[in-house]
Order: sequence, then C-alpha cells, then structure tokens
Amino acid sequence: MQALLLGAAMPNKMTIIIAASVGGGLLLISLIYGVIRKFSRLTWIGWQQLLVFGLTMLLTLIKFPAGQNVLAYSVTLGGMLAISAVVLAIGGGVRMRMFEGPRASKGWRVADRLLGMVTAPLTLLMLLLTLGAFGLAAAETVSGRTFVDIPIWTNFGAKHAVDLLLCGLMLLVLRGGFRLGILKFLYYALMLSLTVLALVGSVLLVLKVPFFAGLAVKFGALFGKISIGGVPLDPDVVSVLGVAAMSLCLMIAFSIVLILISVLINMGIKAVSRVKVLWFIDGALVCLIFAALFVAVNMALNYGVGFLASGALGGYLANITLPEQLESVQQKIGEIVPMIEQYAVRVCTLFCSSPLSGMLFTANPLLTFVPYPAAALPWLE
Repeated sequence: MQALLLGAAMPNKMTIIIAASVGGGLLLISLIYGVIRKFSRLTWIGWQQLLVFGLTMLLTLIKFPAGQNVLAYSVTLGGMLAISAVVLAIGGGVRMRMFEGPRASKGWRVADRLLGMVTAPLTLLMLLLTLGAFGLAAAETVSGRTFVDIPIWTNFGAKHAVDLLLCGLMLLVLRGGFRLGILKFLYYALMLSLTVLALVGSVLLVLKVPFFAGLAVKFGALFGKISIGGVPLDPDVVSVLGVAAMSLCLMIAFSIVLILISVLINMGIKAVSRVKVLWFIDGALVCLIFAALFVAVNMALNYGVGFLASGALGGYLANITLPEQLESVQQKIGEIVPMIEQYAVRVCTLFCSSPLSGMLFTANPLLTFVPYPAAALPWLE
C-alpha cells in the first residue's frame, strides 16, 4: 500500500520537464544578472543568511537552568540579533573597503563579476529555500502528513526550517532599519503628515475661509453652465463640484510647496550621510528600534498562538453573557473555537519544531508575568 502511495505521489515526466525548465531559466537569468550587476553592488543577504544560520546554531549548545525563562529568551534572541548585526556590520565594512580598494585593476574587475555570477543565484536559491522549507514544514505540521520523505529533509530540513526563516527575517529587519535611518524615518513621517494635512486643509480652507469659498462659488457657476441632455446640473452637484475644484487647486499649490520642502530635506540628509560617524549613528538608532519591534512582535505572536492552543478562549467565551440578539453569534463563534484551537496547537508544534524557535516559544517572558489561564501546554511542562 505504501509503495502505491509513493508511486502516486511521484511527479510525471511533464511535471519534471516544466520544473527543470523554470528552474534552469531562473538560474540562467540570475547568472547573467550577477555578471552584469557585479558582486560589489549585489545584495549579500544570501551569504549573510547562511553565515548567521550557522553561527546561531551554536546557541543551541547553551543549557539554561530550569525556570530561567527570561534569561533563556534574552540570551537566545539577543544572541541571534547580535550575530545578525555583527555579520551585517562586517559586510558593510568589507563593501566600503571594496569601493576604496584596487577596483581599477583588471584582476579585481574579473573577480567582481565572477563572484557576482555566484552571489546572484545563491541569493535567489536562499529565498526559494527559506520560503519553500517553511511552507513545506507548515503544510506537513498543519495537515499531519509527510509530503517529502528523504533523510536530508526529515533529519535536518524540517527541524530547522523555522530557524532559517527567523534568521532571514532578522537580517531584513536590521538591514532595513539601518538603511532607513532615523532621519529618513522622520522625513517619511513628516512628509506623510504634511500630505494628509494638505489634503484635509485644502477642503477646510474652502469651507471656512470666505475668500476661497467665494472662488469655489465662481467655479460652481462655471459648472452650472454645463447641461446633460439639455438638463442643467443639480444645484447641490454644482456646489460640490465648485468646492472640489477649488480644493484641487489648493492641493496643487500645497504639493508644489511639499516638493520644495522634500528637496531641501533630502539635501540635508545627503549632507549628513557624507559624515560617516553621523551616518552610522543615524542608521544604528533605527536599527535598534526595529530590533525592539522584532522582539515585541515575536513575544506577542508566540503568546497569542500559545493562548489559543491552551484552550482558554473557549472558556472565556462560555462565561460571557451577551444579549439575546447576539446569542446566535456567540453560538456560531463557539462552534468555530475548537477548530481554531486545534490549528493553534499545530502552529505551536511548528514553532517548536526548530531548536531556536522552540526556545523562543517555551521561554517567552510574557509567560512569567501573564501565564496561560488554562492548563500548561505540553511543550511548557
């Protein structure tokens, strides 16, 4: 019976040909892109993810005393973030040296393109591998079935898929925060606020300031001359169109001002970026903010999934008294809750399938202050 199932799961020749063609095409495109773009200007996230993944596996060798959840969580996640930051910092330093080094030599130019030819496919491979491994591990855990039964997957891949994704996410978060910088962060926040203020203010000026209101009436008079099928426009429609036209004119005027402000701020940011010390401090601040957000999201996600899996939600809903009009809604939700809890248990299993991810789940500091109201999950015993 098992042989029949395995045979049915084997892909046919056409599927293999299509997969090989797509894979070969992507490989060829990435090779050409790497040669054209060159190693010094490509992202090194693929190499960095491999390095961070390998180094963070050393954290699994640390043994923590029982009950020291805060210590275990802090050392594990702090170590992962620190390793990621060091790898990114070293990469940035090496890249800067490349641009300052002997780039004019013929040997360097050849090596730059050859390394690019390797780096671009590796980056693509790591992206597909990270997403594919996590997706496969999630599908197997949630469905309770085994889709790939080969030693390298069952003995290693499935047990580290979540950790590989975590390493990739950390690198993206820290790298994105450093590249953004506090000045650009404040710049985007300021420009977004000014844009919203300009949109709302344009309408308010037309409605509240008599001068602009008079101009809106004149615009409305122009629209009042328009007729559709010999029938003139409704006065209310004419009034709305007049206000909209005047508001649009004010928005255009404000947009010109915003563009000028944006140009001036960008010139200031570029001037600051030329000072390496200020550039580093600027990026490091947002990097720290993003790292703190990553920790907060990780803690909240782990706790939320664990809360659902603990069975506490059903108990809370059962004890809530709602008006008679909402009793049917409460009943429907109560029927769905067991399914939600069942899938939450499987997600917990997925989180705990990798050593570092499992440590972050079981040692979540939130459990120290807000333990689950129901019986402890089996992973926490």
